[in-house]
Amino acid sequence: VKHYIADGGTTNGVDQGDTALTEQTLFDVHGGGYVGGLKAGAQTVMASFSSWNGTKLHGHYYMLTTVLKERMGFDGFVIGDWNGHG
Repeated sequence: VKHYIADGGTTNGVDQGDTALTEQTLFDVHGGGYVGGLKAGAQTVMASFSSWNGTKLHGHYYMLTTVLKERMGFDGFVIGDWNGHG
């Protein structure tokens, strides 16, 4: 599944921008597809180019490890989007 998470919620729709939402709103509005994808057995998640509250998702320990892996139980691979680390 990609692009985890908030890729479609950036302020003013700016590509690779920042999604400024509370965590609860983020998951209420943008989380459903990821929950469904993981329940369906997806074993690869691509991190979003975007940021959440000012922190790029590609290096967001809390979102990628605490939320995705620990809370959501994802045990597959997290990959980066091409040029997403630059």
